[in-house]
Amino acid sequence: MGFRKRLTAAMSTQTKITVDLKPKHANRQEGFVVGIGEKWCLLAATMDGGYFDGYQAFRVKDVARIRRDKSFQPTFSRTQPEWPPSPPPVDLDSTVGLVSSLAAFSPLIGIEMAADRDRCGSAPCTSPNPSGSGFTRWDPIDPGTTRPGAPGLGRSPTSAAATTI
Repeated sequence: MGFRKRLTAAMSTQTKITVDLKPKHANRQEGFVVGIGEKWCLLAATMDGGYFDGYQAFRVKDVARIRRDKSFQPTFSRTQPEWPPSPPPVDLDSTVGLVSSLAAFSPLIGIEMAADRDRCGSAPCTSPNPSGSGFTRWDPIDPGTTRPGAPGLGRSPTSAAATTI
């Protein structure tokens, strides 16, 4: 069974999963699938213990392995007030659509740069350009920045995962 079918099955059965992504050292994603688009998948993320912890999006093409969580955590998650998890209004068909809709939902988005792990971090994201040709401003925060709130040396995000906080 392909990864897209396995993600769809996990969503329909509300199964908590762990997703390993490519490249090899990408962060592992854990949670309940709440949406699948042409390009992206959205998880209601969970942290240790099964507590809900925002949302995580990852590119479907970056999936290396999917495993069902067999621990106590899925059972505990079902006792939480956020159960059942529901997706925010997010466009999962394009990267620009994903970041635009996440920015409308949450003012702070964490981006993991697949090709440059040292550039992971949270970034305030302004609204998309009205012409639809990208973002008015995207300011990744460089971990080496000395001035609080100062934007780092950024470039357009090429992300493997995006997290709303």
